[in-house]
Amino acid sequence: MNVMNRKDRMTYGEQNFEKWILPLVQNHFPGVWHSCNGEPLDYEHGIDYVITNGADITTIAARVWKGMPRQHFALRWKRTSDPFRKLELDSRLDAFHSGGLLSDWTIEGFYFQEKSYIAMIPTVQLLTVVDKYFECFPRFMVQNKNDHTIFKKICFLDYGLDEHIIKIIESPMQRKS
Repeated sequence: MNVMNRKDRMTYGEQNFEKWILPLVQNHFPGVWHSCNGEPLDYEHGIDYVITNGADITTIAARVWKGMPRQHFALRWKRTSDPFRKLELDSRLDAFHSGGLLSDWTIEGFYFQEKSYIAMIPTVQLLTVVDKYFECFPRFMVQNKNDHTIFKKICFLDYGLDEHIIKIIESPMQRKS
């Protein structure tokens, strides 16, 4: 059996999160971080990390982009190749309405010109706004290999989100020294 090492198993996004975002948010979420990449917590519930700190458990939904920072959260809504498949936005709203499993926090990060721009919000606060104003949010598309993913854009400054967001702007390289 060929078992890949952890670095080879990690997705590009997970590698970027652990390199550019995790060093800057660990103090906000102390404990041992466990990746859920490829596990049911990830693909069924949108939970990317579980943090254990003694008996306390915190769950995180995370996204990191390489590029100019934006002042919004982005949630996957549709894929052009399978428009009826529920992606993270619909599945999270279903869980929100039914009392299903949600992450405790949502973290959106951008890495640009050797700095990380991070916004963190309790997931319930984000989904409360998303549920109420879903039709108001603009969309944008990201090209994949064979189709596009359509995201909904939830602006930090609209709908009272800014009072719940924790922001960090810092170089992860400075933090290591």
